[in-house]
Amino acid sequence: MLSFLLDEQISHVVMEQLRLKRTEIRVESVLQWNGGNLRGNDDGMVLREAHA
Repeated sequence: MLSFLLDEQISHVVMEQLRLKRTEIRVESVLQWNGGNLRGNDDGMVLREAHA
């Protein structure tokens, strides 16, 4: 399954539209994923957590 974890700088509107148009793709935002715990962290940390 294809999944996207969107960076903080990408508007929530992009996530919402992608969810509406491509329901088979899982889309999350760093701002909401994992309770927002990764907000403000560097990309390396976010990638490690997403991989896990």
